[in-house]
Amino acid sequence: ARAIMDRFKFVKADYLALLGYAGYQQEKIEEALRLDPLNPGAHHYLIHLNESNGKIPAANVHAENFVKASPSTSHAQHMYGHILPQLGRWTEAADVFLKAHNVHLNEFKTEGIQP
Repeated sequence: ARAIMDRFKFVKADYLALLGYAGYQQEKIEEALRLDPLNPGAHHYLIHLNESNGKIPAANVHAENFVKASPSTSHAQHMYGHILPQLGRWTEAADVFLKAHNVHLNEFKTEGIQP
């Protein structure tokens, strides 16, 4: 799974969708998920890919799994938070963004960085 995802290290799924490679890329990224169902990189790319194609419920599934895979990463929380309003879940989104903020502050603390 990691080898598959390493090929996409510098490529964003939303740009791939614009270039017309979305189907091929999605197939490869889903292959990575079959090998590692909680691969955070794969879920992150699929959030962008599905969101850019208007598939918000699918993006939400990957956002939930991104949080499961990386609960102490502020970006995972953020990605979930910005999908929720598109589903009309505004209050939950606000709670998730607050959690993302707190996780981010904890990341700073862990790294010894002053916010």
